[in-house]
Amino acid sequence: MIFTKTEAAAQRVYGSIERFLTDRLKLTVNHDKSNIRKTDGLEYVGYEFRGYGGQIRVSGKKLKAFKERASEIFRRNRGVSMESRYKAFASYERGWLGYFALDQMKTTFTNLDKCPKLINAGRRVRACYWKQWRKSKTRLKKLMSLGVSYRVARGFAMSGKGSCWLAGRASFHDVRCPVSFIQRVSGR
Repeated sequence: MIFTKTEAAAQRVYGSIERFLTDRLKLTVNHDKSNIRKTDGLEYVGYEFRGYGGQIRVSGKKLKAFKERASEIFRRNRGVSMESRYKAFASYERGWLGYFALDQMKTTFTNLDKCPKLINAGRRVRACYWKQWRKSKTRLKKLMSLGVSYRVARGFAMSGKGSCWLAGRASFHDVRCPVSFIQRVSGR
C-alpha cells in the first residue's frame, strides 16, 4: 500500500512501481489485487481505513469472527470444563487484542471490553454450568453456594425446563460465576 495525495500522483507512482517490479525484479504484477483507490473503506489484513486521514480500525468481518469464535468457545455441548473454556477464551482474546492493537478507534475496544463481561455473566455460561451440574441435588447445592436463596435455588434445581430456557429467565440472572473464579482462571 502506497498513499499519495492526488489520483494523478497515484497513477504515476503505480506505473513506476509496476515497471520496477517487472523490469528490475522480474516479478509479475497481479492486476486483480493491484489497484488505485481512496483510503476510505479500504480493508487490508483485517484492518479498515476510515476517513480522509486514514484512521485505522478493525474491520467488521474480523469483529464478527471474534464474537463467533467466543460463542463457539462457550458452546453448551462442548464437553469440557468451564476452567478450560475460560483459559481458551483468555488465550484467544489476548492474541486477538495483540494483533489488532493498532486500532485507533476507542469505541472498538470499549465495546469489546463489554463483550467478555457479557460472556462471563451471560446466558451461555449459565447454560454451560447448568449442563455440567446435571443432577438436581448438585444444582441446588451449587446455586446455594453462589448465594441464591434456598427457595429460588430449589425452584430452579427441580425445574424440568432446559438449560437455555432457564439461563434466559430474568430471576436466573442473579446466578453468576464468582468473580474470583473468573479472575483466577482467565488470569485477569
